[in-house]
Amino acid sequence: MICGEDGIYRARSSYLGTLFITVKTPYKNLGPCTVMDLNKIALAHREGLAGWGEVPYSIATKLAQQNSRRIQAAKNTQEQHPRPAAMPNINATARLIPNNTEFTKSIKRLHRRDETSPEEPGVIARMEYLPERNVISSPNPNVPGPKVGTETESTFFLRPRFQGQGVKFYLVDTGFDTMHSDRCLSDDDDEDFDFEEYDYHGTAMMGRIVGSRFGLAPLVDPFIVQFVNRYGYYTSAHLFDAMLIVYDHMEMNDVLNAVVLAAWMYDEIDADLEETALHKPQDLPEGKHFANVFFPRSSFYGPRKLVRWLSSSLSAHFHEQGRSTIVASGGNVKIHPTEFLAPARDQAMFYPAIVVASDVTLGAQKRNDDLSRGMKVPFWALGEHIHTIGYDEIDGSSIMKTVYGPSYAAADVAGLLAALLSEDLSVTKLKPNSEGYNDIITSTVKRMVSLTYPRVEGGPPVIYNGIRRSEWPTKKH
Repeated sequence: MICGEDGIYRARSSYLGTLFITVKTPYKNLGPCTVMDLNKIALAHREGLAGWGEVPYSIATKLAQQNSRRIQAAKNTQEQHPRPAAMPNINATARLIPNNTEFTKSIKRLHRRDETSPEEPGVIARMEYLPERNVISSPNPNVPGPKVGTETESTFFLRPRFQGQGVKFYLVDTGFDTMHSDRCLSDDDDEDFDFEEYDYHGTAMMGRIVGSRFGLAPLVDPFIVQFVNRYGYYTSAHLFDAMLIVYDHMEMNDVLNAVVLAAWMYDEIDADLEETALHKPQDLPEGKHFANVFFPRSSFYGPRKLVRWLSSSLSAHFHEQGRSTIVASGGNVKIHPTEFLAPARDQAMFYPAIVVASDVTLGAQKRNDDLSRGMKVPFWALGEHIHTIGYDEIDGSSIMKTVYGPSYAAADVAGLLAALLSEDLSVTKLKPNSEGYNDIITSTVKRMVSLTYPRVEGGPPVIYNGIRRSEWPTKKH
């Protein structure tokens, strides 16, 4: 195989140029792509190029999915690279919704048209209209009775007076679907890979924002930006590409006040992989969700350094653009108990356009109490007993369920931020200032900080939603 013949993808912005490119190569055999080969490819795409690299795509965890029901459904017996299924159109979904349901707003989905080669550089974003937002927050009418966890009795939910009017809301996530029944789960042996990366996660996250029952800002103008590539895989590279789509969309449509929720944004690489090991993919441990191998021009950075560099560069561009605030997760205590992700760990590298949100529990959580002071995470939110729309894992019916995790804490911070921003928009006409960052967004973030209070004595301040002060622990454990 000639290096690059299986596909070269340019992460290109119409305004920022090509930030980086990726070269698809077989996971077990990177031999055809030498550094010299990759240098030639980089030169062919050198206009505006900031970084470049290889992204293995036949990784071990995806091989386990070859026997999943979704792939088995394909009629072609040859090797299949499944695209993420097309979003349901309004007519198809209407059959599942009572005739008296009124549609007042649509969720738009932005994505790249295709992965391209240097000979076909035309990468565009297109918009697909999805069913009205209430679909993702209402129980399936064919399933009798809502299924709500018992935690509802001890959880309080309040909706802000302003609900996101006048605010654009972008969800950068791995998937979104209002008809989950066609998303078959994998075999039992593959259950580790049935995590909420795909439609589960994106739908539940958007339910926290625009859901009619638990949405914090149901009147925002919502957009879905999916960063799973056309082969059904997701990497940090594709995530950054999704952020470029958001950037371009705001520029092209003159968006002034937006909130971008990228809770997955810095879940960059497995913490236990050393930088040096990533230059030898054959030495990578099996069972990893993905691995990125980046080589910036004229230097050899490992993936973490390049991801941080791209992350901070993007934060600078969004800051200069002055149109939005990006809410990113501080880290995942379940996966990496002692590690914060880039925006919290390397705050000096990031511009104020990125707001970090991390999660706390109703009980003691030593990691957050101890490390939050040094990391100075601006927002902490409840990370357990969160109610949203979900899907029954057996029959795909939509239900209400309780979830936990840092993603949903970030969603609450983003939703409340959008609600407060809509309130500020109603009383002021501030525009982006001469330095680029939006004055009204800056003011809203500061006001949100003033509404936080510690969950434990001496602990970090928490932005809460409907959790009474008496519900928080009053002393450390």
